[in-house]
This record gives sequence, C-alpha cells and structure tokens, in this order.
Amino acid sequence: MKYRTGFSSMTFDFSSAIYQQSLENSIVAIFNSSGTGTYTNVSSAELTGLEMQAGLQFTPDLSLSLQAQLIDSETSSEYVAFDNKKLPGIYHQQYSAALQYQINKTWRFKISSSIDKELYFNRSNQFESNINQAKDGNPADRIVTDLALSWRYKHYSVNLSCSNLFNEQYQDLANRPAQGRSIQLKFSIEDI
Repeated sequence: MKYRTGFSSMTFDFSSAIYQQSLENSIVAIFNSSGTGTYTNVSSAELTGLEMQAGLQFTPDLSLSLQAQLIDSETSSEYVAFDNKKLPGIYHQQYSAALQYQINKTWRFKISSSIDKELYFNRSNQFESNINQAKDGNPADRIVTDLALSWRYKHYSVNLSCSNLFNEQYQDLANRPAQGRSIQLKFSIEDI
C-alpha cells in the first residue's frame, strides 16, 4: 500500500507491507551464555511481518523519515524445549527515525535514531542475555542515536559523525560488548 499527498511545499509519503513466510530448515546464529556463537538449524519457522515507511518533506531542505518493522515468529521442533518459541537471531521489533536538514549549499545535518527490541539468542529463549535486565531471559533491547554533519564544496568534503551519541555502552547481535560512542572526522578529495 502506498499513499502520497502534498500540501503547498510539504509532501507526505507512506508505504506498508504485510507478509507471511514459512522457513524450512532455517539456519540462524545461536549464542550461548558466554557469547560463543554457532550456526544451527532450527527446523522450521513461521514468520508474519508488518513493515511501514513514512516520509515527510517539510521544505525542499528539511525532511523526516520514519520506519517500523514488526515480526511475529514461531518455531517448530521435535524437541519440546525448542518448540513454539521465537526465532532467535533477529530483532522482532525495529523502529527508526531520521531528520535531515540541508543548511545551505555546502552544509548538511542529519540525526537518526533506532530502537531494536525483542532479540532472542538461543532456541529455548531462556538464558539471561543482559546483566542490566531483569533475570527472566528476555531479549536485550537497544537504542542508538547517530549524528552527522557534512560540508561539501566542489571536489572537497568534510564529514563529522558521532555514532551512538547518548550511550557509551553497546552490544552487538551476539550480546557482546562492542564499541560504544565513537566520533569520526573524514576529509575527502574527489576527481583529482
């Protein structure tokens, strides 16, 4: 489904999709409590998903984009401990928003944030996956906000980016500590 409308200089776009997927012999990354991962066959799984995207162009220089992805999954296994569980290795809820502003011909600013929720690390969906969460085996959630400022003139460009702006701690898909906040300055010359 797609929808588009415009009011004076403002435009709005919306699209969505619903899908159902049957996986046979699905292979996913499984991690144990020490963070060691292996690829494992989880037999079969049924996934139902909803994806939505919206874009709002306030002016030719200012835009906002929003995205959401929701997945419901259920695995089938001959082993009771792994039957009727959530499919591990994927986030079942993901939301993101990005605001971009072209300040002038040479300067551009962008801030984006994403929320990832409901990630399972093993087939039984049981072991504790984050020392900061309640000890009930729920998957780890994360919120990441990135900021970028760029300048471009003819063949020259400078990009300043700050990843994971508000959080010094970060965990990868294996729930292992990864680089937290990082700042990068990049200078480029093209077509010389």
